[in-house]
Amino acid sequence: MRDPFDYPLEPMTSQQRQREQKERDAQQSWSISVQVILLAALVIFGAILFLMGRDSQKTLGGDEGILRDGVYYVYGGGGLALPDEVKTPIGLCAYTPGQEPEVLVSSKDYHLDTIFPCWDINSHGLYFSDRATASLYRMDLKTREISELYRLPDAPKGESPYIFLNGLWEDRIALVCYDGFHDYHVVLDCRTGEVLSKEKDDQGQNWNLVAGERTLVQYQMDFPTGTEYPGWERDVADGVYYYNDLRENGVSVLPQGHQLEEYESRAIGDAILVVSHPFEDRGNWTSQLFLEDGTTRELPKDREGTYYRYLAVSDQWLFYYISGDKNALMAMDLETSESYDVSPTYIYFAVTDGNWFYSYGDYTNCYQLEYNDQGIPCGLTLMESNI
Repeated sequence: MRDPFDYPLEPMTSQQRQREQKERDAQQSWSISVQVILLAALVIFGAILFLMGRDSQKTLGGDEGILRDGVYYVYGGGGLALPDEVKTPIGLCAYTPGQEPEVLVSSKDYHLDTIFPCWDINSHGLYFSDRATASLYRMDLKTREISELYRLPDAPKGESPYIFLNGLWEDRIALVCYDGFHDYHVVLDCRTGEVLSKEKDDQGQNWNLVAGERTLVQYQMDFPTGTEYPGWERDVADGVYYYNDLRENGVSVLPQGHQLEEYESRAIGDAILVVSHPFEDRGNWTSQLFLEDGTTRELPKDREGTYYRYLAVSDQWLFYYISGDKNALMAMDLETSESYDVSPTYIYFAVTDGNWFYSYGDYTNCYQLEYNDQGIPCGLTLMESNI
């Protein structure tokens, strides 16, 4: 029998040759595509390994810190992050200009709260609360030794007790606590942990704004009976309107008919910035500065084309950013109310001790303040960016 495959080859037609060439081209193109994809995957994988390997090079991210004796303490982050993102939390860090940040309290060892106030510092101790154990800890700044200062009792099953810091002085610390049954305001000796006072809070959490020995206390109050203003429907809880008041020694410090703008009011250096607005006009802000010496300063208000952002206080200087027709970092002499240009650098958040100046937002930058012969702030020198 004749071998069925033993036939002479017939010459290829032009259409067959074109079809075969197309198939070869397609195979070659696919091979190149696979090689490119594999190469790109290797590059990406290598970049990820490189960035993961940089974990030891910690970055501070963009949280607000505290300056003490030339050291900047801040809740920091590190690791892989996209542009303009705060780094993955690594814990409480200490940064000295020109040196790598030092991790003092690692997030791997303690569960630090990233939303509510969980840490503070005075001249001798770093204080922080652990939300997992409902405990308050103190780190001795000289020895770096950490000790438990206060712990809440075990809470009923299903309850989540917590401790938030609510004010720190050189000799005592104030806490807001929930033990699974009630809210409490607790004041401790900040060296020994001795309970100096403990009061049940039946009105909700009242928060302190503390600068030096001056304390302003925030209260949530019922809205005046029979009055309604546009926009207040979003503040309704259980059919009752609320507004925020701020008091010193039991007396309201807000202008009559005003309520506190709580997200803008804060301690800035050795002073407390208090921002409020009339009940009927949320956009008409009034800013006051409560100084450690007991005096108060009324600050300039926004006007058409000019906006103020008050940043930090150190000694006699209030630093602020003005935007609009003029965009610059300014320094106001609190004794004379005169203002001076410091730098055209855009800064929205800042901390300073009068020598070092830190801006924070997406990243943290370290500057040194410059002064002229008259002792007036006149410039910023960038020491390190994106710390």
